[in-house]
Amino acid sequence: MRLAPAEGRPPLADAHRTLSEQLESGVAAYERLVVAAAGYVAEDARPSTEHPAASRLTEATDLLHGVASALAELRAVGDPLRAPTR
Repeated sequence: MRLAPAEGRPPLADAHRTLSEQLESGVAAYERLVVAAAGYVAEDARPSTEHPAASRLTEATDLLHGVASALAELRAVGDPLRAPTR
């Protein structure tokens, strides 16, 4: 705009201001679009239920805790019952 003749500067300044506002508005809208898309991808990738492998590991852990607890109870009772011998 410095090189424009004095009489042509005001319309150029107005056009420059308008285009800058449009650019800023467009960039802000694009940023909102990217944030919305990232939110969609994040929610779409999030499983609604527990992963099957993690569920099986939890079940196995619970089972092992149960077996260990049962063995501790048997040990507390004393000598295990033996099968009768002939």
